[in-house]
Amino acid sequence: MEITPKNQHTIPAADSIRNKYRKLPKSITPEENSQKTFIKLHIKTVEQQCDVKAKVLSHWWYTEYADDIIDELRRTEASRPAFFKQSPQIAYRDYCVNFMREVAESELLSRTTLHLAIYYLDIFMDRHRIAVDRLSLVVLCCLGIASKLEDRDQDVPKYSDLNGQMNNVYCISDYQKLERMIIQSFQYNLIYPTAAVFVEYYMEASVSESDYQKSDKQYNCCADLKATVAGRILEILDLTINDYEMVQMLPSKLSAAVVAAGRKLVNIENVWTTELALLTNYLFKDIEQLMQALVKCHSELVDSSSSTTMSNSE
Repeated sequence: MEITPKNQHTIPAADSIRNKYRKLPKSITPEENSQKTFIKLHIKTVEQQCDVKAKVLSHWWYTEYADDIIDELRRTEASRPAFFKQSPQIAYRDYCVNFMREVAESELLSRTTLHLAIYYLDIFMDRHRIAVDRLSLVVLCCLGIASKLEDRDQDVPKYSDLNGQMNNVYCISDYQKLERMIIQSFQYNLIYPTAAVFVEYYMEASVSESDYQKSDKQYNCCADLKATVAGRILEILDLTINDYEMVQMLPSKLSAAVVAAGRKLVNIENVWTTELALLTNYLFKDIEQLMQALVKCHSELVDSSSSTTMSNSE
């Protein structure tokens, strides 16, 4: 297998793999994730804590271990492997991400699986030189590992299924060998929260009744406004995987900025509320610059897609 640590022989990158056109990604069908948790709220009074929990967190992810779970998620995200932005295959990252997204959609894998798999890919590529004709194998193997952690057992694709995405050009033993190599490169620690995980937690508090009351009433009810904001949030979240600069950001902070950007794009009057600050543990000043960058990126991509559509129609 032509995958070596970066201090060993390098196989030159070929020009046969083309970068696909970077269009606005389609959203993956929302999944019923079996992981159960909710956010620990650092609120001064018991009354405030109970009130917010009752309003926004009494949902399917609630467990009696919620406080412990969120503490562990925050501890884990702070101890992720270092990312050096030095992958020799960085020119092929767009191809890898787009291919992984297409396979995830084809296999009906969850959004959290896709984001975790891309994280594995970025960290692994950052530390190894990979032959171009093996990049697709790495992509599929990362997706297979992530699916085992994030999806329900009946939804986890076999490597034979994933190999079908490449017309069975690899041997199953190739997947097994590479899987061991990837797991070893992470020192057998594969559980890392991604922005997709935190966004799931934050989503329920993304819109409040107060936001609806202050809106321009173009929505029939608060649920309609919330659905619109959720759509923008997921679009922006999916955009974040296009930029490898995002890999080194704390997922909890990135997801808070994603939620704020979704609210801003829908013109909610107060972009960041006290409730959201308590829920995420981030003040608006902590995420404002990142939020503005995400809004700009989304707007530019939408404008580009609109221009392309108009050009094609002419």
